[in-house]
Amino acid sequence: MSWLVLLPLLSIFGFVAALVRRNVVGWSIAPISVISSIVLILFLSDFLSLLRPVSLCLTLLGIGLLVAECGRYVKYHGFNFQPGFVWGLGSVGLATALLVDYNSHAQFVSWDMFSHWGTIIKLTEFTHTALDLKNQGYRLYFQDYPPGTAYLGYFFLRFTGFHENIALMSHAVLLMFAAMPAIAASNSHFRLHALLLVALTFIVVLLMGQGWSSILIDQIVGVLFGAVLSIYWVTRNDPKAWVALPPIFGFLVLAKDSGASFTVAAIALIVVMHGYRLRTAPKEVARVKGGWKTILICILLPIVISQFWSGHVKHQALDRSLAGISITNMLKQASHCCSTEREQAILSGFAERMLGLEHGSVQGSAASSNTFDKVLKTRWDAPGKLVIALLLIGLVIGVMQSDKVDRKSFGLLVAGVAVGGVAYCSLMLLYYLYGFSDYEGRVLTSLERYFGSYALGMAFLLLAGAATLPFNTRSQKVSGAVMFAVLIIPSLLLGRSSIQPYLWAGGPQYFPTRDELVTPLIHPFVDKTYPRVSVLVVWQADRPSYVGLEYWILRYELTPRTTQAGGCFSFGPPLYAGDTTTCNWSEEELVRALGNYHYVFVGNGLQSLQRAYPSVFEGSALSGNSAVLSVKQFPDGTAKLTQWQQ
Repeated sequence: MSWLVLLPLLSIFGFVAALVRRNVVGWSIAPISVISSIVLILFLSDFLSLLRPVSLCLTLLGIGLLVAECGRYVKYHGFNFQPGFVWGLGSVGLATALLVDYNSHAQFVSWDMFSHWGTIIKLTEFTHTALDLKNQGYRLYFQDYPPGTAYLGYFFLRFTGFHENIALMSHAVLLMFAAMPAIAASNSHFRLHALLLVALTFIVVLLMGQGWSSILIDQIVGVLFGAVLSIYWVTRNDPKAWVALPPIFGFLVLAKDSGASFTVAAIALIVVMHGYRLRTAPKEVARVKGGWKTILICILLPIVISQFWSGHVKHQALDRSLAGISITNMLKQASHCCSTEREQAILSGFAERMLGLEHGSVQGSAASSNTFDKVLKTRWDAPGKLVIALLLIGLVIGVMQSDKVDRKSFGLLVAGVAVGGVAYCSLMLLYYLYGFSDYEGRVLTSLERYFGSYALGMAFLLLAGAATLPFNTRSQKVSGAVMFAVLIIPSLLLGRSSIQPYLWAGGPQYFPTRDELVTPLIHPFVDKTYPRVSVLVVWQADRPSYVGLEYWILRYELTPRTTQAGGCFSFGPPLYAGDTTTCNWSEEELVRALGNYHYVFVGNGLQSLQRAYPSVFEGSALSGNSAVLSVKQFPDGTAKLTQWQQ
């Protein structure tokens, strides 16, 4: 990993140091607010085509502030540092070093990294924009998704060029910053408390998120949701510190479309809790009355950011994907549920997955007589059981708070989040029933990942509640240690298969099929062809397991070269029953399409493609199962495919 990755880190710490010295926010809250502010500034600068210079100025300004703050401190205090400062700085430095080590050789491994999130970061670094991609000829899968995290990746890649491990590390650093408010709030008289919170945070991200070597956005939405709730709880009696919240809310709606729903939920919870505490708070916390102005900014800023992005999507006429699904229409359809075989199958599968039941335990809308016994005997990490466990843990933490107001406040906050979780699960069910395709609805694609984003936010709130527990007396410390052991030990047993790769291998293993694609076929081509050429990507599938991920790996590896908009993975007659990704084009249709490309990259099924379109290939038949083909255009409008010469 390039040492230049230190530049954005030093810049962030420079802004943090300046804010902390001026008593704007605390050192544990400032980092997540700073990084959110940087993302928003880069987003707005992109509208002015100033992303590249603004990112440079932000980096240099932050480093300059860090140098100035260090010089000022040494001037007035010499090299005398308070123990708390040394402890905090050392902990953050060690955590950052571990994240760098974890991700030093990390690479993208999952579908969504290749199909969208990794590609958008790669293109943003290459083009220095995430807003003008369509006008430059780039068409992305789900291009109407907000690009908030792409700006975060761009900020870290600004001086290093695109590297997957640095993109992954940027997200890991964001996770660390989001967890810092809760960890730093732990009782200074009980150092073990903070260490146990660190361990819990590490485990929680692995169990409910996608790990510390991932750029998947669902967990980013979850941790930002949890961060705003954690910051509110930790600073509940200090409204001045809430100035850190508006940028995080802005980042939340810019991370993914679902971030808007999470923003509404978080603001509603904060408004209700703030009103409740105003009515019940004793005189010593009466100063919380000054927080309404900040809450108003928390409401307005996400609306402004969301309108900017919506206006861009409309102006660019981007294809609407999941963001274009109408919740109102889904509710209307749900009013007539559930008479069709599809609806019954989805309801049954959803209930089984949510409760961790074996397939077939639930028939239609009626549960079998021994469902309760099966619930107890099957997977206890199922989403439905998880939310109940989190609710019970939250209520226990609430009971252990130091005073009556805090006990009731935290209990109500946890109950509100749990009710929101039920509403969130209901919304997911609506999408599977009436928003997603028939295949996605029946298979319940990504159910655990979608649910995990909400559970992750709830878990971060519980970490904040645990951080503010009183551990001053010996009995309190013993009870606290026992509670953490009860939480950590089962979590370790449950998540050992996810935890071990990080402890011994530095993250998820490299996807083996990608080795076959990268060498020897991909690298010679991408090293020798101009990035602005266009390529038709083909992955002829001969069995269902060969459809999808490999195609998206090819597209990602060829980026920033322009590829087709999507839809057709292969060409010719359907290759197996249920083939939905093969376009059965005539030779004339394929020839017309070839006029838009310089090359055709066949990752799999070259022989099948030659049999389907023999007249399109020039010369003798090509051997092998993959090839890079050049498109040879003729004056009469015809085109031929010949093997690319290196």
